[in-house]
Amino acid sequence: KCTPFSDGPEKYIGKLIKVKSVQGKSELRLTWIMPDISEYRHLLPFDLISHFLGYEGKGSLTSLLKRKGWIMGMASGDQERFNGSSSIILKCKLTD
Repeated sequence: KCTPFSDGPEKYIGKLIKVKSVQGKSELRLTWIMPDISEYRHLLPFDLISHFLGYEGKGSLTSLLKRKGWIMGMASGDQERFNGSSSIILKCKLTD
């Protein structure tokens, strides 16, 4: 069975890839696993990352993707830590 990027992600850098949902969902979720940064929690690193990913102002990723007609909205945040690591999740509400 062929899976997305099974022939290596390098081939797809700089390419627009269109996929069709098999479940009729119009949401894209991206998750990045982060190392345990609990000792830096007081610096609010996840808040900073979430702010940059979710910012909707001029020049932002959200405004660019909306202008291209690819998304209706985007939100991000941190997930529970597990096994000494944390994760950042980015949710995009896709257009049809």
